[in-house]
Amino acid sequence: MAAEARKPPLQIALKLKRALGGKAGWNGVAVQLVFGAILAWIAYEIISNARTNLETQHIAAGFGFLQNSASFDVNQTLISYSGSDT
Repeated sequence: MAAEARKPPLQIALKLKRALGGKAGWNGVAVQLVFGAILAWIAYEIISNARTNLETQHIAAGFGFLQNSASFDVNQTLISYSGSDT
């Protein structure tokens, strides 16, 4: 009676573990996810703090100032320029 060779089981989890965590396994993936979450939280806190401080000091953030006129003249220019230009 000859025994038939079986197919090896799928080792997708092992390949994924090796690709993402190396020898650390799933612990490496968990550490990376926690580190990413901490970085995202720090970025959110910085942006939130800056937005709050700008609002309390009534400072408008953005590029709207580019539409205002300069209201000063430059004496020496290569390109024609006046104080009424934006």
